[in-house]
Amino acid sequence: MKKLFQALALLAAFVLLIALPQTAADGVRSALTLCGRVILPSLFPFFVCSNLFLLLGYSARLSARFGGAAAKLLRLPPAAGSAFLLGLLGGYPAGAQAAGTLYARGELSGANAERALAVCNQAGPSFIFGVLGGAVFKSAAAGAFLYAVQIVSAVLVCRLTAKKQYAPAKAVAKPPQPESFAAAFSESVRRAGMSAIQICMFITVFSVLSCYFLLAAGRFLPPEALPLVLGSLELSAGCAALADCALALQWKLCIASALLSFGGVSVLAQSRAAVQEHGLTTLMITHNMKDAIAHGNRLIMLMDGKIILDIKGEEKKKLTVEDLLHQFEKASGEEFANDRALLS
Repeated sequence: MKKLFQALALLAAFVLLIALPQTAADGVRSALTLCGRVILPSLFPFFVCSNLFLLLGYSARLSARFGGAAAKLLRLPPAAGSAFLLGLLGGYPAGAQAAGTLYARGELSGANAERALAVCNQAGPSFIFGVLGGAVFKSAAAGAFLYAVQIVSAVLVCRLTAKKQYAPAKAVAKPPQPESFAAAFSESVRRAGMSAIQICMFITVFSVLSCYFLLAAGRFLPPEALPLVLGSLELSAGCAALADCALALQWKLCIASALLSFGGVSVLAQSRAAVQEHGLTTLMITHNMKDAIAHGNRLIMLMDGKIILDIKGEEKKKLTVEDLLHQFEKASGEEFANDRALLS
């Protein structure tokens, strides 16, 4: 049944794109304008800086200084405090990306990283004050109110979902060594570029969907319902509809708070893309020792269908062909005699 529904939905998408190409073009133009004027200028520089902050090891220093307060407030490990701060400053999906990076570096467990997403994956001040406070409500006070409500709500959710007060582990794993500035800068720019492209692509897809939805059902919905419906798909589209909606201020604030707390399907997809890379495993099967050493972060060697070597972490980074040969001979009790595996 699920496959049938997917097939019908995909068929309907092809029909709409062929029958009404101008609607899709309008959605793409609107999304790219939003990305060029708002999203990229505000998020890309912040992504670069936040990745540098994490890769250079400053999150550990921040956690050491303010981690105790963050642990008491959020009932999360001290390391989550830096993700919380980056989320509050950078907005979607900077907080999710920070939580994923801390998990990948071993500073947060999987369970704590998932709980941290509830508190650090929020709309940023540039969006709340610029779009909602400036364009929708034309009031900095309204923007400040929505920003405060969002923070308080996130903290309450995080505290209420905690079974007990977080207690630091007795044995703390050795923190990862900070990268050199040159390596961290290159990696930060690469990650920021990939994240920015992903965000813009998701916004574009959901902008097209919103245009088709308005064309099909817009005339049947009361104007007051459009912000909630469109915002459930794409947050910025819901906010644009809210600006044109003739509702009382208190109702607009309630709808804006609801949209911010959910974020829309587009934001959920962006956040998923920001963190899912840390849960993927890719295997490369090869007989070439040089390739096995050069690629990946873990090397497993098999002999007669059994694992005889499992090398990872810092040991894998420092591994040479000579080291691998020596470990193979020690583990198997045999001399390695296949030159092709070394040189091919």
